[in-house]
Amino acid sequence: MPNTLFVQTLVRPFSRLRAQLFAAVATMALTVCSGQAFAALEAPRYQLALQPEATQMLLRQKSGGITQAQAAQIAKKQYGGKVLSVTKKGGDRPVYKVKLLLDDGRVKVVSVDANSGAAR
Repeated sequence: MPNTLFVQTLVRPFSRLRAQLFAAVATMALTVCSGQAFAALEAPRYQLALQPEATQMLLRQKSGGITQAQAAQIAKKQYGGKVLSVTKKGGDRPVYKVKLLLDDGRVKVVSVDANSGAAR
């Protein structure tokens, strides 16, 4: 019987160590897998590829509108020419009226939505 007791005392510490090691590895594996699973859940399923102008328009709407300088830049980018004046017309839908001198000598008035930055 002394041999049995000796063998049991040698095996038990190694079994306990192996069990603790297995528990640690299993815990780490579950942590990594669950993190990836939650990241996959939070990631958008479909991503829209917006044009830079559309992205800027969405940002302007969230920020509460555009400035006179931005309205002038939008009109000039769309039609070219030289900016003569920018005025803001109030109301339920505020609009900037941007007066441009085009390269051919004509004067063009562009309406730029003060909230979204859309030019008409």
